[in-house]
Amino acid sequence: MAQDMDHGYYANIVSGGAIWSLRVNDMHIRENVNFGHGDSSGSISRAVQPGRNTLSLIFSPITGKNPDTGEYEQSLKDDVSFEVSVERLDFKTRESQEINALHIIYDEERSGFITQPQTRFGEDRVLRHPLIWSDGQHRFSQTQTEKVILENGQTFAAYRIDLEFFVEDDQLWPQHWEAEAVPLEDTPEMRRELWAAYQDVHSLFQRGDTEVFFRMMEPSWARAAHIYTEYSSAREFIENVDGGLNSYKAVQPDGEVLQPLELDTDLQKAAVQIYGNGRLVWIRPDPFVWEHPHTGEITSVPVVFYKTAAGEWKIAEINIGL
Repeated sequence: MAQDMDHGYYANIVSGGAIWSLRVNDMHIRENVNFGHGDSSGSISRAVQPGRNTLSLIFSPITGKNPDTGEYEQSLKDDVSFEVSVERLDFKTRESQEINALHIIYDEERSGFITQPQTRFGEDRVLRHPLIWSDGQHRFSQTQTEKVILENGQTFAAYRIDLEFFVEDDQLWPQHWEAEAVPLEDTPEMRRELWAAYQDVHSLFQRGDTEVFFRMMEPSWARAAHIYTEYSSAREFIENVDGGLNSYKAVQPDGEVLQPLELDTDLQKAAVQIYGNGRLVWIRPDPFVWEHPHTGEITSVPVVFYKTAAGEWKIAEINIGL
């Protein structure tokens, strides 16, 4: 196997006046639910590709909650702002190449976001390093054509901001599902097929058939080993994760018990999220849940699926929000 990556990529985001979901190359990364002030940092390595990359913020400008109706209210106001920096970090030397790819503040009078020439600390924005760079430009959707779907399934109409950054990197692997995943359409039939895929995996957990599950996850775990660790294989990677494959049995090593596969609502009304340029899909909140019989502690496993041209449903990844 090729040598593991000796560096990683991180996105650091400071926001005001909005909840948002972060995507890189349309891969869901993580989300912010604090509509006052959001401050989020974390890895984006699993979604970065050589050359051109698109970082997206799918956001809803929440202003508060109506005390009479209980509904959240939205408005693009002067306090809506986003600052995004993208970093390439060398694991051994700790050398950091960080670009200030975005700093914008909404201006109600001009009905648009105004690009700021400096960071929030008053420093000139840096847009170019030898191995990572950006033109500092962004695109704003103007209309709420998107949706923010939170971990609990709560859904908000949303705007979208896209920006591009570029990396020079020969260590990045392609996504294992890219060559065979087909575009998905949110139809009743697709939802029934997706739910059947969830049921099949749930049955594996019930039977404790961890080797079958390992073979389903092997491409994803091999890529995770390459990106995040010094392990040489998917097997070595999962064996060094707490609980390992035993975490995918009816009873986990810490005593948590697999719960029946259920949805909070009717399947056709469930919060189904399609991303990955229309080729990846999951249900939120996560249907795979384990609960400890004594403490009530709950663990969920966020499995993301794709469909092949032959009609087979496969696992793309377990999206742990890194």
